[in-house]
Amino acid sequence: MTKWQYWSPLFIGGVVGEIFGLQAFKDVTGNPLIWMGVLPLLVALIGAVQFQLIMFAAQAFFAAVLPVPVGKSIRGTKCRLIGFLMLFGPLIALFFKLSGALVYLGIQRHTLTVFWQIWFIGWGTVGALCYPAALLIYLYSVPTAKPDFGAKD
Repeated sequence: MTKWQYWSPLFIGGVVGEIFGLQAFKDVTGNPLIWMGVLPLLVALIGAVQFQLIMFAAQAFFAAVLPVPVGKSIRGTKCRLIGFLMLFGPLIALFFKLSGALVYLGIQRHTLTVFWQIWFIGWGTVGALCYPAALLIYLYSVPTAKPDFGAKD
């Protein structure tokens, strides 16, 4: 895998985040340096990190290998579970972004029942806990990581 292939999600996420940030802050009044300069760059940084984490999660889920510092890697079921959690969290977030219009419409018409409120809050909580759970499993698995194939002892 070349460096371009490995770091391209960071670049693509930055570009997508910058476009999203410029769209989000285009109608805001006030200091243009802040609204059209700093905040879109912050959104670009968040987008870049998110795309890189999704690439990291895909590597964990599909290849079942996660790098650990000092020439070791986590392999197997723990690795796939980390990848699943890291992919599941953004998928839930995407679902909420797409279903935001339905929630807004339900709130405006006062038809969003208690069941649906609990449903959305529950899944939002599950999505928010995916990354911390993946991090805990990763930290738990670091001591048992196996040496890489090319590592020399």
